[in-house]
Amino acid sequence: GTGDVSSVLTKQYQEKEFYLLAKKHLNSHNQFIQTLIGSGFIGLLYFLTLITLPLFKQFLPAQKLIYSLFFILIVFNFMTESMLERQSGVVFFSFFITLFYGINNKKESKILKV
Repeated sequence: GTGDVSSVLTKQYQEKEFYLLAKKHLNSHNQFIQTLIGSGFIGLLYFLTLITLPLFKQFLPAQKLIYSLFFILIVFNFMTESMLERQSGVVFFSFFITLFYGINNKKESKILKV
C-alpha cells in the first residue's frame, strides 16, 4: 500500500544486505518505481495517464510547447528522484499540473457554451 513503501524497501535492503541503505531508510529514487510499489500496476497506469493526458489535449501551440517542456522536466526528475515523496515536489507538481488542466478546462468550457 501507499503507506508502507518505506518499510518494505527497508526490509528488502536488509535482506539483500544493503545495511547502509536500510539504516538511512532511503526511497527508490525513481518516482515511477515508487508509484508502482505503492499503488501497483493500476496506480502506475493512472499516474502515467495523469502526466501524459495534457499532451493530447487541445492547447494553443505556445501552451503545448510549455507543457511539453514541463513534461520533459518532470519525466527526467521522476526518473532520478521520488519527487512526490517530499512536500516541495508535491507542491511543484500539483501547482503546474493543475495549472495546465485548468487552462484546458477553461478553453473547453468556452467551446461548449458556443
